[in-house]
Amino acid sequence: MHYIRFLKPPRPLITASPASLSAKITVTTDLGESFLLSNVSLVVELEFKDGTSVLGEGKGREFVWKGRDGMRALEILIQVPVSKGGRKIGSEMVRMLVGPKEDALAVDSFRKILDMQHQNDDSGEIGGIVPIRSMAIDINPGAKRDDTPGVGMAQRVFSMGSGNSQKGLRIWEETGESIARHIWDAGLVFSSCLAFLSLSDSTRSLSHAQKLPILKKALQRPNLRVLELGAGCGIVGITLASSIALHSVLLSDLPAASSILSRNLSTLPLPIRPKLSSQVLDWSSSLPSNVASTRWDLVLVADCTYNPDVVPDLVATLGRIVERRVVGKETLVALAMKVRHESEMVFFDLMRERGFVVRETIKIPLPVLGGEREEIEIFVFAYRD
Repeated sequence: MHYIRFLKPPRPLITASPASLSAKITVTTDLGESFLLSNVSLVVELEFKDGTSVLGEGKGREFVWKGRDGMRALEILIQVPVSKGGRKIGSEMVRMLVGPKEDALAVDSFRKILDMQHQNDDSGEIGGIVPIRSMAIDINPGAKRDDTPGVGMAQRVFSMGSGNSQKGLRIWEETGESIARHIWDAGLVFSSCLAFLSLSDSTRSLSHAQKLPILKKALQRPNLRVLELGAGCGIVGITLASSIALHSVLLSDLPAASSILSRNLSTLPLPIRPKLSSQVLDWSSSLPSNVASTRWDLVLVADCTYNPDVVPDLVATLGRIVERRVVGKETLVALAMKVRHESEMVFFDLMRERGFVVRETIKIPLPVLGGEREEIEIFVFAYRD
């Protein structure tokens, strides 16, 4: 998959006449290691904080990402009308939205993510691009502005479920270069699977390759206690808490991810918010007392095996967690990964040595626009008594 990112978040050009917003974007893979190599039409829209279109429905400005020419960044400049429907725009906050013009390319729902696997085409002509929404921007000429360089925020929005189960998920991530505070492919695909596994009709929603009966049954346990390791932005744990009735979900990561986790938890709907919490958990240290004393039913891990140097600490942490399980009751470990290097396979050797066995696994094809097809793998482990 590819992701639209703000290299320079939108800023008002007050001296321009009429007033305008400028930004710089790029379109890259999840880790930013490669750029989109295809030519794609993008549409830039503006909306008020209440979601009303500023420019008018279907009147966004079109820009072209020229990946075939080696484009690495695209400058955006869009004029802001003085008023819209009796609303004086200069007195309100607005957001900038950037996404592909072709709806089939827009990764804006979990259903689309799971349906991508059925696009059996290795030509590089199909794939997905995740749209982006900026923070609210004050374009009032008299507004106080901070020109100090810093890290901004941007939002990803996905619809969950289908039909009457359709809900929206909004996840903030940083616009900076830190990979710890962005959404990655395996976490996004894993979230999509969890959302559909929670539906009563999920066997119709998922292909045969995506059925995870052991994990699905585990999600039906009453008072489920879930721990996520290396949560990053928190999309996996937040998706699960938004999809099923459970006791609690604890999102954990290093201190660098604390601020983005707190932001995403603080903006959740009130009915969901009490079920979620976050805290620092360093795999190279002993377990915090509250984690060590809890009998966890399920541990979630996504996109955490890319660095083989920390894998021994990850496996050791998982071992310490399952040691606290209730006798006769499994603590499952559900892991999602996109293999980026053969060195990641050391994780499975260490898990086997530590006493874990794979109970079930699936592979989900992921077409890449302008590139070769990739795969997301999901493994469900249990501890061997």
